[in-house]
Parts: sequence; structure tokens; C-alpha cells
Amino acid sequence: MKEDKDRLFQFPFYPADFLVSTMLMKPDQRGAYITLLCHAWIEDGLEDNEETLCAMSGLKPARLKEVLKRFARDSDGKLRQPRMERVRDEIKVLRDKRAKAGRKGAEAKWQSHSKATDLPMAKRCDLMASKTKQNKAKQSPPISPRDFETKTLSTADRIGMEKSLVLISEEIKTILNKAGRNAMQEVISWGSPDDPERLKGLRASDTVAGGQLGCVRGAFKG
Repeated sequence: MKEDKDRLFQFPFYPADFLVSTMLMKPDQRGAYITLLCHAWIEDGLEDNEETLCAMSGLKPARLKEVLKRFARDSDGKLRQPRMERVRDEIKVLRDKRAKAGRKGAEAKWQSHSKATDLPMAKRCDLMASKTKQNKAKQSPPISPRDFETKTLSTADRIGMEKSLVLISEEIKTILNKAGRNAMQEVISWGSPDDPERLKGLRASDTVAGGQLGCVRGAFKG
């Protein structure tokens, strides 16, 4: 028995070819045939032992003979299905190619990694910064004012710009209101609405202060 690392656990099945090649078989013979094919694939052939083959297939020797006609005795004495062995060889070649390509890829990856780690810290930092700069260069550049003349903005860009303009306008209004000026730089308020009652009190205090000032002036004149 082969070790697990050398065994192939699956094989391609061709339904049309199987049905054509077993058209003259009885159902029990057809079932025995696919069963023996599975054993031959897993164990790399069948032992040429009538008792063992009858136990595997569930058929008596007389009915098993028709099924065994599809197998051929190989140089090592095992029974093998010719087409199955051709498929096995093709799969082994493909598996070896893939394994070889995987090893080459892994070696290239580790070699590049080891070369990078062998560099001094300053050079490694420069290399990382260079790669970062290259990645940023690949990204799409930001929209500049000249893009309005050379490009047609997408709907999403236009919506984003409109929202930005609204936010900027609101921010400017807030700044001007805190300074007590409107967009024409005219003084309107000092950040809070005028209170009517407070205005009345200011006018009354101005009137009283004016009367007192008149009395003082009259006293000096006298």
C-alpha cells in the first residue's frame, strides 16, 4: 500500500464513456465494475486473486469474468484498467508541475524577504517609503480647480461640492455674526439679540445723567 502523500484520492469520471462501455452489462455487473475501479485507483491496481475480487465486487466468479475483461494484468502482476492508468499518469504530471511552481514561488518570496531584512535599517526605511509613495501615486489624484475646466465632474462630485459650499457659507455667517457684522462689514449686533427692556433702561439712565450734568454746569455758571 502506498503512503498517503503518494496516493491520489480522487479521479475524473466520464459519465458518457462509462455508460457506453457498460451498456451490455447487467446492473450488478455495472455496480461491481465501478467498485473495482475505485479500489484500483486507491490501491494502484487490483490483486489478481479471485476470492478477494469476488468479495470486493459482491459477484460470483462466473459473473465477475465479464467485468474483469476490462482490466489487464500489468508487469507487476496487478490488474489495472488501461484508460484509468493513462489518466493517473496525466494527473501525476500535472501535480508535479504545480508543486514545482509552488516551490519556486515560495523560494522567490523568501529570497526577496531575506534580502530586504539584510539591508541596513535606513535603507529598509527608504525602501518602505518609496513603496508607499508609489502606492499613493497609483491612487487617483484629488480634484483641483483646473479639473473644472478640463473634466466633467460626476454627480457624486457635484453633490459633495454643493454640500461643502453650504458648510463654508454657514461657517462664514457664524464668524461674521460673532464679530457683529454682516456680509457688507456693517455692524449689526454683538452676537446677541437686542433686549427691548434693556434698551429702555439705557435710555432712562442717559436721560438722568444728562439732567445731572445740566445742573452741575448751571452751578459753575452761577
